[in-house]
Amino acid sequence: MTQYSCAVCGGPASSVCSQCKKMPYCSVICQKKDWLSHKNSHKIPNLLIYPDHAKWTPDEIIKSFKEHGYIIIKLLNKENQHLLREIDKARAKLFEYPVETVRKELHLPDTTEDACYIAGSNLQMVDIRPYDKMTKILPDPSVLVPGFKDIFFQCLNFFSEICIKLTELVFDKVPTVKIFGCSIANGGDFLSFCRMLNYVKAGELFPPHVDNGFFTVSTKSTSTGLAVKNPLTGEYVYPEMLMTENDLVVIAGQIMEGYTKGIIKATRHAVFVQTPPRQTTLFSIHVGGSVFGMMGTEPDEDEKFEMFMRKYEPKQVDF
Repeated sequence: MTQYSCAVCGGPASSVCSQCKKMPYCSVICQKKDWLSHKNSHKIPNLLIYPDHAKWTPDEIIKSFKEHGYIIIKLLNKENQHLLREIDKARAKLFEYPVETVRKELHLPDTTEDACYIAGSNLQMVDIRPYDKMTKILPDPSVLVPGFKDIFFQCLNFFSEICIKLTELVFDKVPTVKIFGCSIANGGDFLSFCRMLNYVKAGELFPPHVDNGFFTVSTKSTSTGLAVKNPLTGEYVYPEMLMTENDLVVIAGQIMEGYTKGIIKATRHAVFVQTPPRQTTLFSIHVGGSVFGMMGTEPDEDEKFEMFMRKYEPKQVDF
């Protein structure tokens, strides 16, 4: 029998929330500490997923995306929680250095297509794409932060497992295509990366857009900045308001929308860089070298999106 950890202190859990029957606690004291934030998950029933995937169902995943545009994954395993803490510390240490130093040591270009598109010189990125034949892998960032590389790739592997599991479940429910996550497929068109982002200046806005991929998994940011458009109401909401440091948020991309024939819509979202400046770590499986999709228009209203999906028409992929 799987032993779950308390959602607050990480100790052995002895009970679960009486309402949702999912959130584990070691005592009434810890449950009271968590109640103000946890009760929001009862009002807005986002998907809370156990680390052994025992509670994952395709219907729940699809329902959450249809009603909210995203899902929240609450990590209950202490090792996974520790991994998030380590990647947060490594990212913070890396971005303590001036922009010029990071660019010089990691041989980052002055601008990249993605960075320039978002916020120009106001955005720092550390981008590792181990499965990308067409992109140069950056040198080991441990020149600045000892142990960075090992932590980074542990994080990448963990995130990729989540994306692969979500993709498998959705495609079992919607059998348009069978593809397994972060392996290279179709001649290298399908790529994956793990990316650290540091928005240097507060006040910048990454305007409404959708990502170009299957799923994007992100850690809780240092400042609430992710605004997701609710598919039902059209209002923008902040999923990070419901998150703790042990949670991940998952949004869907254009490829997922295309492959599921619109059953799961690409998540329309914006980023507001608040004070303190926003830092986050994300993982994505994408197509053709960019996670970022169409800016300013809904994907199903954009002729380029139709052309895009014709180019990457779903097909059987075997590994």
